[in-house]
Amino acid sequence: MLKDLNKKIKECRENMALKEILEKRNLSLENELNSKEKELGELEKRLNKELKDVQKLKSLSFSNLISNILRNKDEKLEKEEREYLEAKLKYDNFKFKVEKLRYDVEENNNRLGQLINIEGKYKDLISEKRELVKKFNLNIRDEIIEIENEIKDLLSNKTEISEALREANNCLMISEETLKSLRSAKNWGIYDIVGGGMISSAIKHNRIDDAKTYMERLSYSVDRLNKELGDVDTSIFNEGLNISGFSYTFDIFFDNIFSDFSVQGEINDSLYKIEDFRNKVLNLIRKLEEKENSVGLKVNLLNDKLERLIEEN
Repeated sequence: MLKDLNKKIKECRENMALKEILEKRNLSLENELNSKEKELGELEKRLNKELKDVQKLKSLSFSNLISNILRNKDEKLEKEEREYLEAKLKYDNFKFKVEKLRYDVEENNNRLGQLINIEGKYKDLISEKRELVKKFNLNIRDEIIEIENEIKDLLSNKTEISEALREANNCLMISEETLKSLRSAKNWGIYDIVGGGMISSAIKHNRIDDAKTYMERLSYSVDRLNKELGDVDTSIFNEGLNISGFSYTFDIFFDNIFSDFSVQGEINDSLYKIEDFRNKVLNLIRKLEEKENSVGLKVNLLNDKLERLIEEN
């Protein structure tokens, strides 16, 4: 009976640790969303001031905008045209982040809703167990409490690692999609250069649209990954985690990639940077998985020790 009870208590503790993480994240997300919505409003005011026709701006696709500007690349581009492109890039990127934040707030609240009464369930289980361990002598009870506190700390670390691993895998998936779109843009760009015609040019610009979308998602995912890594107890890693190594300045990266996407060298440089980032994420995932398994093993060993202690007394 005590073994089943310990299993239920372990599950409750894991869920309580998760709830604490989700509550902290919820507060952070809502504060960030409020701040970003205000900044988005300021960006839209800037667009309204710079653009004569805001509705036209919102109806233009990114690839069409690029095409309109780069079509006259042999002529000197007007300063206003470049500012127009830069403003739209920043607005679109920021708007995506705001929309993704709204989605994350809703998803986080849904996950919290599933854990709404977990403390009450845990309290009932602990009360039930307290009655069972009353039959043990004082020394055994102290040892039981010590082991359970150690298990509680390990489960908290394991939950934080699991959440970071969840976001790291999401980051990896988006990195792969970004690389795929960049490779496609590169291939169609080469074909366009050697005289592919209007069709190849149109496809190339569609691939640019795809790449931009994935880059926006990747930029947001990197922000979330950094926040999750910030919650991980890095002291449990032998080598530590170089969090700053994942702080790529993707907003600047946008300007460098898309301001002159007709240059194949820019695409190659982008591919190299994303591939390098993808490899770093893979290495991070490996470390997180190893540590998650290691912490899980320690929890299992402590649970076995606890059960033997109870059975022998």
